[in-house]
Amino acid sequence: MKQLCPKPGRLGGWVFILSLGLGAPVVQCYASAGGQDPVQVSRALRLEEKVVRFNAQNKFAEALGPAKEALEILETQPGGADAETVGALSNLATVWEGLGDYAKAEPLRQRALELSKKLFAQNDSRVADAFNAAGGLYLIMGDYAKAQPFLEEALKTRRLVGNSADTAETLGNLAVLHTMLGDFTNAEALYRSSQERFESAGASAAPKLAGVLDNFGGLFALRGDYTNAERLYLRALTIREKTAGSSDPSTALVLDNLGCLYEEMGRRKEAQARLSRALSIDEKALGLDHPNTAAVLNDLGECYTANGEFKQAEAGLWSALAIAEENRSLSLLNRVQLSIRTLLAKEGRNDQAIFFGKQAVNRLQRMRQENLKLSRELQNSFLNIHADYYRGLAALLIDQGRLPEAEQVLAMLKEEEYFEFIRGHEGSAAASTTAGMNSTETGWTQACDAIRGRVVALADEKALLEEKRNPTKEEKGHLEELRKMLSAQRGMFVDTMKQVATLVPTEPGVPPRSLSVSRFEGLLKQLGAGNALLYYVVTSNRLYVILTTPNIQLARSNNITEKALNHCIESVLEALRDARVDPRPAAQELYQAVMAPLAEDLRQAHATNLLIAPDGALRYIPFSALHDGSEYMIQNHRLILFSEASELMLTATPTNRWSVAALGSTGKTPELGPLPYVKEELMGIVKAGDPPTGILPGFIRLDEQFNKQELQHDLSEPNPVLHIASHFVFLPGQASNSFLLLGDGSKLTLDNVLLEDLRFDHLDLLTLSACETAIGEVRPGSGGEIEGFATLAHNQGAKAVLATLWPVLDISTSRFMKNFYLLHEGASGARKAEALQQAQLAFLEPPVVTDGHPGDTTNPRGVTVAVPPRAQTGTYQSDPRAPYAHPYYWAPFVLMGNYQ
Repeated sequence: MKQLCPKPGRLGGWVFILSLGLGAPVVQCYASAGGQDPVQVSRALRLEEKVVRFNAQNKFAEALGPAKEALEILETQPGGADAETVGALSNLATVWEGLGDYAKAEPLRQRALELSKKLFAQNDSRVADAFNAAGGLYLIMGDYAKAQPFLEEALKTRRLVGNSADTAETLGNLAVLHTMLGDFTNAEALYRSSQERFESAGASAAPKLAGVLDNFGGLFALRGDYTNAERLYLRALTIREKTAGSSDPSTALVLDNLGCLYEEMGRRKEAQARLSRALSIDEKALGLDHPNTAAVLNDLGECYTANGEFKQAEAGLWSALAIAEENRSLSLLNRVQLSIRTLLAKEGRNDQAIFFGKQAVNRLQRMRQENLKLSRELQNSFLNIHADYYRGLAALLIDQGRLPEAEQVLAMLKEEEYFEFIRGHEGSAAASTTAGMNSTETGWTQACDAIRGRVVALADEKALLEEKRNPTKEEKGHLEELRKMLSAQRGMFVDTMKQVATLVPTEPGVPPRSLSVSRFEGLLKQLGAGNALLYYVVTSNRLYVILTTPNIQLARSNNITEKALNHCIESVLEALRDARVDPRPAAQELYQAVMAPLAEDLRQAHATNLLIAPDGALRYIPFSALHDGSEYMIQNHRLILFSEASELMLTATPTNRWSVAALGSTGKTPELGPLPYVKEELMGIVKAGDPPTGILPGFIRLDEQFNKQELQHDLSEPNPVLHIASHFVFLPGQASNSFLLLGDGSKLTLDNVLLEDLRFDHLDLLTLSACETAIGEVRPGSGGEIEGFATLAHNQGAKAVLATLWPVLDISTSRFMKNFYLLHEGASGARKAEALQQAQLAFLEPPVVTDGHPGDTTNPRGVTVAVPPRAQTGTYQSDPRAPYAHPYYWAPFVLMGNYQ
C-alpha cells in the first residue's frame, strides 16, 4: 500500500497497519467464550488461518470470501462480539486494504477499534494495534487530520505496554505522517527512533526495518539529499528481495521510489528500468486497477514527460487518473493531476494544463478544509510543501495573460498562509475557496463529472454485491456484468479526459465572469493616478510580477531561479546590515532582477506610490534600498508594503488630526541591553511642558507604566497613533513565541495578541519603533511565511503600521522617528508615505543634524543573530555631512497599509 507525497520527490513505502506489518496483518484470534458453538468457531478460526496465508501471498481476492464468511460466523455466535470478532474485523479490513478499496476497510477498522476498547484494558497491546491500524489506514487515504490522533494514541498505549518493536511500528507511521505534512525535522527524529528499535530487534524485524528505510529514504529525497536517499533505498531493496522475493509488491514499492529518485537525479534510463519493473510486479500481483499500480503509472508518466516522450506519458497518466478517481484517493488524485498539468504545459496545451491545475488546487483546498483540525504548525508545513501547486498554476495563468485568475489563486495561497498563523482563527472560508472556472472549463468539468459519476455509481453497486456472502446465481451474473460495465466506463473516462486535453477552448483565455475585472485594478482606480501595485510570484525557475495601475494590468518576468534570487537577496541583506560595506553593487544586482523588467512600465505610468506585495524571501528586502545604478528607489518612489488586509485599509479615510499614546522601555534585561534614547524619542514626539516641546498631543508611558494592562487600556482610547519604542525579539522557528518587551519587563508574544484579542481598529497608525517588527519567517525553500508583529497588528485592525526589518541603532531611530512626525505635522502636511520618504531622504542626502556616532551599530533594538563574514563588496565611504546615509540607518523602516 503506497503512501503518497507531493512533489518535489515522492514518499512511497510502508505503513504499518497491524503488528505483523503489511502483507500479513492480523489480530490474533483468542479462545472462544462460553455459550458459543465450538464447531462453528473452529471453522471460523480455520478460515482465518487461510486468510492469513492468502494475505501473506498478496492473494487478497482469494482471501475475501473466507474473510467475510469467518466474520459472519463469529458475529452470529451467542453472547455477542468477542476477541475473535476483533480479529475477523481486522483481517477483513486488511483484505480490502490489499485490494485497494479503502472505503470498505474504514468502517471495519472503526468497528475493530471500538470493540477493542470495550473488551480490553486501556494498556492492552490489542487496543494499541487497533489505534495503529485505523491511523495507518487514514494515513494511506490522505486524511491526515484523522490519522494523527489515532497514531498518537497508539504510541501512548504501546509505550505503556513496553514492546519496543510494536512501538517502532507506530513511530514509523508517525514519521510518515509528519513527512506528508512537511514537518521534516520531527519526521527525521521519528524515523531514527523507529530504525534504531528495528535494528536492535535482529533478523526477525528485517521486513519492518526495510519499510522504515524505504520511507526514510523518501524524506532525504524530499530534502534533496539524493546520496543518502539512494543509500537507504538500496539497502531497503536488498532486504525486500531477500525476505519477500523479487516479485513481491513490497519490492515494487522500493523500485518505484528508486526510479523516482533516479529521475530527479537525471539518471533517466535507470529510472525507467526501475519503474517498468515495479509496474510489471504490481500489475501481476495486485491488478490493473489497484492504487499502487496507478501510483507507478503516474511516476513512469512523469519520467516519460521529462524525457519528452509525451505519447507514452499520456497513456499511463490517463489510466492512473481513472484508477485514482475510482478509488477516491485525494493524495493520489492530486499527484496525477499535477503530472497531467506538467505534461500538457510541456506540450503547449496551456489552457488544458490550467484546467487540470485548477482541479488539483481545488482538491487540495478540500484537503486543507479537513486539515483545519490539525495544529497551526502542521497546517503551515502542509501548505509549504504544496505551495508550488498554487504558484505553478499562477505562473501558467500569467503566461497566458489571464491575470485576474492568477490573482485569485495567489490570494488563495496568501489567505491560507495568514489563517495558518492564527491559532483558533476560523480559517474555513479561506480553505473552502476554489479556483473559478470559465465557461469552457465549466463545460469540461460537467463532461468529466458526468462520466466520473457513472464510474463511481457502478463501483458502489459492485461493492454492495461483493459484500454478500452467499449471492444468488442471478446476483453472481449481475456482478460479472457490473465488472464488465465498470471496465467499459473506465475506458470511456479515459477517452473523455483525452478529448478534454485536445479540445480547443471556445473562449481561450476568458476568465470567469466574477474575475473578468481584476479586483486589484478596481482598487488602483479608487486610489487614483500615480499608484501602482507590484505583485510578485517566486517559482523555482522564474520570477513573475503582476503590475496593476489605474489604467493597465500586465505581467513581466525574469528567468532567475529561486535559488539564485535567494543568494542575491542574502548578499543585499549582508551589505545593508553592515554600515561599513558599500551596499550598492548588490542592491543593483537585485534591482536588475526584480525591478528592471518593469522600470519602463512604471515610468510610462508616472507611478510615484508603489504598493509592493512580496513573495518568498523578498519579504526580507526593503525595496527602498534597491539601486538602479544612479539612485536608490526611495529617491524616486514611495514604497508601501501590501498584504491581503491592505485592500480594506487603503481606501479608508485617514485621520487628519493626530494625538499619540507613546509607550517605551529603556531598561536592561538579562538578554537585552538598555535603550537610553527611548525616553528622548518619546519626549521629542509628545507635546508637553511649559513652554511645550514635542510634536503631537498625547501622553507617555515609560518602563513600569508600560505594561499589558495599560496597553489594553490605551488601545480602547481614541488616540489615532500608538507609538511603541522597545525591543522586539523574533525567534526563527518559534514565531508564535516571538515577543515585544514591555516596559515592566514582561513579554507580549504574538500568541498573546491573538488569544487576548488585542484590537487596533481605531488606530490610524501603529508605529513599532523596535527591531524586526516587520519580519516574518520565510521557511527555507518554501516561500511560506509566518507573519511578523506588524502584519498581525495590521490584520487586527490597524489602518497603517510603520515597522522595522532589522535591529536598528537606538540613537538614529530616535532622530528618525521625531523627523517622521515633524514632517507629517508640518506646514506641508505630508501624508504617511510621503513623510516616511522625506525622513529617509533626510538621512540619505546632506545636510543632516545629528549628535550621534555614525558607523556605530551598538545598542540595536532587539537581538541580533550572528552575521556571516562580510562579503568583499567594498568599503562604504561615509559623507561627513550625511553620517546616516548608509541604508543600514534608514532602509529598515517600512510602511504597510493606508499610506495617506
